[in-house]
Amino acid sequence: DEKERGAVEYIKKRRDEMANWRRGLGIEQKWQEADEEYIPHELDFGTTRKRFETDQDSGLRSRMVPVGDTTQQWRQASSSPTLLSKIQIAVSLMVDQMPEADLVPLLKKYEATTELAYALWKRNWSVTHSREKLKLVIFDLIKYGWAVQRTFPHKIAYPKRTLVEKDTENPENDKYDEKEVIWFDDVDREPLSVYKTWIDDLAKPYDPFSVNESYFEMDFSYDQAKTEFGIYPNFKFVKPNAVMTRNTEKRKSNRSEPNDQLKQRQDIVTIGFFESRWKDLYSIYVPSMSIPLYLAPLPNDDGYLSITQTLWILRKSNLPYGVSLWEIIRNNKQ
Repeated sequence: DEKERGAVEYIKKRRDEMANWRRGLGIEQKWQEADEEYIPHELDFGTTRKRFETDQDSGLRSRMVPVGDTTQQWRQASSSPTLLSKIQIAVSLMVDQMPEADLVPLLKKYEATTELAYALWKRNWSVTHSREKLKLVIFDLIKYGWAVQRTFPHKIAYPKRTLVEKDTENPENDKYDEKEVIWFDDVDREPLSVYKTWIDDLAKPYDPFSVNESYFEMDFSYDQAKTEFGIYPNFKFVKPNAVMTRNTEKRKSNRSEPNDQLKQRQDIVTIGFFESRWKDLYSIYVPSMSIPLYLAPLPNDDGYLSITQTLWILRKSNLPYGVSLWEIIRNNKQ
């Protein structure tokens, strides 16, 4: 309808503006360099020496030809794992010890429940696997200089048949009960991909109120997407291979990464999530097909966005993307 068409046009416009603004900064190219350097790999020295080839009949020099091959290289061909070791040491020092906190009651009536609140806080670290997720956030923070996550109500449930009566002689007569198994149902935090998350092009560091719009994409299998988003009427128009691909800088090597293998699957659906404080808009959106699945006001009463982001080392006073460890050591690993 007209409302959906207007929302789609605005989402596409803002998504492209935020993506083009960051691409113009050259930040993503540095992220890809860090990805390339972090994984141990074999170096390609190429051919270092060449000579002129001589025509034996005429005695004239012709073209340059390489001398030797890579099997005769005397240098070690493995890359230096400097970035990997530095990041892992930093993560282990920061997170492997369970984070602690002091809860201070602001009013006298809360003094009696402070210990209970602290116990619930400690328990939540285990129930939601928060420490492992914090490791992922800090890992991205050091590696890319910027990290982002979302906070959302997370419920993992699926139908399950449970055996209630067993017939050993005739297994086909076994009786089952149908029930819903709930693995998780709580407020959760999920690290997001820095490559597939874009924030307001007017955002400033250390100022969460300057981020008034955000957009991020996530990949789902078609069955998972149907389970989570099939309740929306427009999902019937979504094809199983509605994956969103974007033009990125060419890699320096041809080594394949695990995420590259997703491109071989034919049942991946990319879902986009757009949030705007100014428009009071929350949208679930299929970018490859420009299909809005859900349009509504922001789903919390205070109008907060679901994402939170931070930087590692300040790059500029008006730029939310920080300086990564790789940018610091890339020219002097010692």
